[in-house]
Amino acid sequence: MLFCIAQVLIYLYVFTEKISQKIIGVLVPVAVVAVLALMPKNAEFSSSQFLPDNPVLTENATVTVDDTGIADIRVSGTGKDSTVFVQAHAYGTTSFTIKDGDKEYRYDINIYEDGLGSSEIEISNVLQ
Repeated sequence: MLFCIAQVLIYLYVFTEKISQKIIGVLVPVAVVAVLALMPKNAEFSSSQFLPDNPVLTENATVTVDDTGIADIRVSGTGKDSTVFVQAHAYGTTSFTIKDGDKEYRYDINIYEDGLGSSEIEISNVLQ
């Protein structure tokens, strides 16, 4: 992106004669960069995730999410390889609880963008 902006500025310097054209040509890329920098990043994606402590969940397991603005979570696989389906709505951290009969499992979920621009989900146990 930086290369493209520099290229536009060089073209303006080389191919325009009037100072007003050069000023307008500089203001347009600066305005575009400012708007793009101020726009919030959207995190609409979904993924199935294994839970860190590998609990054996049953069909009766229910999930309660503290902040559904960040993610909606439901049990998607039961038995030995239990998984949860995460529908992420925003980057951030929240907690969720899985109740399965008289057992209760509590987790934190962190939805973030890594250094390469990929969206990631990290689930960790909450110590009780």
